[in-house]
Amino acid sequence: MAEATSNVFVRLPDELRQAIFGFCDSSTVLNLSLTSQATFNVCISHLAHTIDLSVHNGDHWGIHRYYINVNVPPDHVKRSLTNRDVSVVQRQRKLIALLDRDPHLASGTRVLRWTMMDSDQRSTKRMSQASFNYGEAMLWDTFKHFSNITEVDIAFMTNWREFDEVPRSLFSTAISVSLAGIASHALIASIINSIDPSKLRHLRLNNLQTFAEPQSTLLQLSEDEIRSHRCDRPGAVQGYLEPLIGRCPALRSLHILTTAEFVEQTLNLRPSPIWSLECEAEHRRYAEIGGFVDSVKSTLREFVFEHGPDVDYFGNSPGVHSERAFASSNLDNPLPMDYYFDTYILPVFWTGSWPKLERIIVRGIGHWKPIDAWKQDGMATELRWLHRKTTGFRERAITIWDAVDGSNIDIVIEDEASRPFYRRQNDRTMSWTG
Repeated sequence: MAEATSNVFVRLPDELRQAIFGFCDSSTVLNLSLTSQATFNVCISHLAHTIDLSVHNGDHWGIHRYYINVNVPPDHVKRSLTNRDVSVVQRQRKLIALLDRDPHLASGTRVLRWTMMDSDQRSTKRMSQASFNYGEAMLWDTFKHFSNITEVDIAFMTNWREFDEVPRSLFSTAISVSLAGIASHALIASIINSIDPSKLRHLRLNNLQTFAEPQSTLLQLSEDEIRSHRCDRPGAVQGYLEPLIGRCPALRSLHILTTAEFVEQTLNLRPSPIWSLECEAEHRRYAEIGGFVDSVKSTLREFVFEHGPDVDYFGNSPGVHSERAFASSNLDNPLPMDYYFDTYILPVFWTGSWPKLERIIVRGIGHWKPIDAWKQDGMATELRWLHRKTTGFRERAITIWDAVDGSNIDIVIEDEASRPFYRRQNDRTMSWTG
């Protein structure tokens, strides 16, 4: 008792201690905890408050798994595994073992950041259950121990769906949710469908995608369920925002970053046989996004929207997409992603006010195509396209600026996306169902 009362650090108000901890990494806090028993108790409580075993939030881009001359963001599913990734996964395994012995330790955790990764990224075959996610067969039990989470941030950077059945409910107490990568419908539903929408403060969907469901699962679903969530094909997540429309009165920040269809396949000699289904699904998805944004814009302080293609669209995978779609007279055709944005997202800006908005970022809305109209031998059609592109982007930017009163908030509007977005349905190296 005397030790605690004489310890200046322990006697500090909790707000000051948290401010000090904010300047320390976990190793520094661990070293501090060794100075005394009283300090140990305070430090361990802080370490348990925030568990960050993630790699997807960093600033350093990594090498693409197949294109060694291409760099991709840290949350890109095709990023090559690094030594740091291996180290983080080893720490994840230690935490899983610790909580298996003492599950009550998780009750003090309020913030969880976690990256799921494959153990062998070179394999195109489904791994054994023992090697999935570095053998973390008890991962779901570990997640269930976090019963008082307020902020959850998970990236599913794996090519495979889970082996073990996912709990029906995970992180139901969360008021801040960030999900990225690709996962099964069951896993995404266990999180999004479990939260209380009326308490949700922050939502970030960072290129979240779903596997196609196996045939055995599809047979148990109705046609409406399959259609609304695109269960029979992989792709950007859909069907999970619509049930939240009108039910999130406290939402303060919304981030939607997503893959987008870049090529009008009907212009190719051999369009995909499911192109019409993909178009129908994208119409529903963008309409759902627009409807949700419209329902929460009266409370939003921050809104981020960005969509764009993957690296394959920039000549890194020859033959996947024909440049014929960007030639001569076809320059007049808008990209599918542009059409969806103009139809479903752009009107949300000017219909109704944004009374609490403080910051907005919109990227990838410039009708951009991989054409260098500035080259010395640029054709007249390309120069005309460049003029239309510039004019169109300026008109959109002015529309958004006027709608949100851009002179009084932080605002960023850019014609191209800031990064490549992995697109599962165009990945021919992996199984649709995972």
